[in-house]
Amino acid sequence: MNIKNLTEKLSGRYLLGLAVLAGILIVIFMMMTGRDEPAPAKKKVEVNLLGNADVEKERWRATAEKELETVKTQQKEIAEQLKVLTEQVKEKEKRPPEPPKGQPAQRDFPPIPSFPPLDLNRPAAQKPPAPSPQAPPQTARSIRTFLPETGAAPAKEPAGAKKEEQIYLPSGSFISGVLLSGLDAPAGVNSSREPHPVLIKLTNLAVLPNRFRFDIKECFVTGEGYGDLSSERAYIRTVGLSCVRSDGNSIDVPLKGFVAGEDGKNGLRGRVVSKEGQIISKALLAGFAEGVSKAFSLSATTVAVSPLGTTQTVDPDRALEMGALTGVSRSADRLSQYYIRMAERIFPVIEIDAGRKVDVVVLQGRPLHTIEEKTK
Repeated sequence: MNIKNLTEKLSGRYLLGLAVLAGILIVIFMMMTGRDEPAPAKKKVEVNLLGNADVEKERWRATAEKELETVKTQQKEIAEQLKVLTEQVKEKEKRPPEPPKGQPAQRDFPPIPSFPPLDLNRPAAQKPPAPSPQAPPQTARSIRTFLPETGAAPAKEPAGAKKEEQIYLPSGSFISGVLLSGLDAPAGVNSSREPHPVLIKLTNLAVLPNRFRFDIKECFVTGEGYGDLSSERAYIRTVGLSCVRSDGNSIDVPLKGFVAGEDGKNGLRGRVVSKEGQIISKALLAGFAEGVSKAFSLSATTVAVSPLGTTQTVDPDRALEMGALTGVSRSADRLSQYYIRMAERIFPVIEIDAGRKVDVVVLQGRPLHTIEEKTK
């Protein structure tokens, strides 16, 4: 019975499995047949896309052709305009020049040709028209002196040009400037005899008397400066002025003046720097070492007073100590003397930074001649 039941169960399960497989196969077949239907639709869509792309290309070609045609027309118009302009320029060049200065001269020319025919046709009637010929010669003379500018006019023009070139910088003039180079102004005893150089750049027009102005902007001024401890200021005196004009000629002349600071006073206030204290302190320490070593060296000796006099004897046990102490005292003495000599050579300095605004005041006026004029 058990075997039969098993066979029945297995046969039932087998039938169910076959049914399930058959259903699965049917479903797969239906799905495959359903997918094959939209395939031609996709192909149609692809064909349509290619057709749209061709249409866009044709549109782009059409627009490009139109743009090229417009560009060609514009080029033709520009070429025509250029031809017209060139023709106008040629016509203007063919016309005789009419300078504005020569207009009065052209108006005065007609009486000159009218005068000779009167003399040729009527030699006896020269007396009545005497007043009329007197007027034209005057105009002719004025014309002759005005038109040929290469004759008498150039003799006057160079004179005027020379007057313009002969520029004079009067005393009392002042110009604003900036220090391009800093300055360590020496403030020793003989510092005024050996000043240090300074370079100044002019940044504004020169202010002359009677509210006049003169353009020497961007020129350079050289100077020399020294310091003064009592006022803690550096005093700068000008030495020379150098410029290069727009026409290429250069100016290099001596200039006597002084430099005023931001407060309007002569000189520039600065920082006092002194290193003498350090050297003097070193000399003091060397002298102290000399005195101490000498005192300890004397402790190694014994002094005996007798009727014959005083005798000084060295303790043999402390002879080495005494020699070392005497050597130290002598070396300290030499070192202190060296520091003293160095302190005598060193002098205080007044520091002036670059970039400070100054005013250059001219004490003695002078003409500003170019180097080319001096060589002539």
